[in-house]
Amino acid sequence: MKKIFTFGMVSLLSISAFSQITLTHAKHALRAGDVQVMHKADYIEPGPSGVGQIWNFSDLKFYGEDRNHMIDATTVEKYGALPSATVAINTGGDFHSMFRITATENDNVGHFGKDYHVIFTQPYRRMIYPFTYGNHYRSNYSGYGVYANNAETDITGDYSFEADAYGTLILPNNVLTNVLRVKHTMSRYEFARCFYTETQQTRYLYYTDNQRYPVFATLETMWINNNRDTSWHRSAAVSEFVHTVPADEPITQKPMMADRKEYIHNVFPNPFNDELKVNFILDEKTNVAIELYTLDGLKLRDICSRRSLEQGVHEFEYNTSALPAGAYFVKFIFNDFAFVKQAVKIK
Repeated sequence: MKKIFTFGMVSLLSISAFSQITLTHAKHALRAGDVQVMHKADYIEPGPSGVGQIWNFSDLKFYGEDRNHMIDATTVEKYGALPSATVAINTGGDFHSMFRITATENDNVGHFGKDYHVIFTQPYRRMIYPFTYGNHYRSNYSGYGVYANNAETDITGDYSFEADAYGTLILPNNVLTNVLRVKHTMSRYEFARCFYTETQQTRYLYYTDNQRYPVFATLETMWINNNRDTSWHRSAAVSEFVHTVPADEPITQKPMMADRKEYIHNVFPNPFNDELKVNFILDEKTNVAIELYTLDGLKLRDICSRRSLEQGVHEFEYNTSALPAGAYFVKFIFNDFAFVKQAVKIK
């Protein structure tokens, strides 16, 4: 099967202007009843800051998932120790991180584990609303910890967050435009008579206007203990859904990435001149769509509009003589799974 497409509308080649999104309480604050599903991946460098960035993370490999349950703080057993909290995040087991959410602020006021609790007498602010590109915030926090052996520690620290970039985010399952990135840094010092630990953390969170929680995140943490021994943790994660999942409803939607099926698909030649081919193999009847994007995330056209194709080998060839030399992205969609490949045109 062969289809030939010719690009005739030069107007499609114009670069779309990036519009800045703004994080607001109504659209982006923690909300009791949600479940944030994040697929874990190996750490990847978060990419540059500034206007009109293109972050290509299409090659991420996943190895598990995290689920953050947002619940009413008053339902947490130890809520009485932090009565200002309104929303708690349960990441599994007995751990709860407690937040005071208002129309203008998101403050972490402490957290509880099975045999300890931490209370921030001066909260650790996570966000202010509204917040957009170029905004930044910096402050200090302090508090104390109480552990099962009745040991008490003093906690001090400082933090900052800034909206340092926006642009196009290319993930294994999607190409997202108008993405705002927020960089968080945090230092924490916890000490007692015979105990000391230092934590340094940098986190990048990528937001869209239509999803409450980050669509992508990177985390880098360093710990230093009493003996000045140092350990590191680095990770990344991608949001599974384009919308949040109510906590009281089972997740029945087919995941985009969990246990996703692999498909043999290719773009060739690569680099290419005017003629570019794509082909793929289906082992069963499948709904297929193929889309072409500019490097900045502007969709140029449907190479193959969504349709049902039979089992077998399929090939599409199209003429790109109207396109300038440069890098492009071809997005393959097979049923509910999406894959992105980069193709480079040369003259």
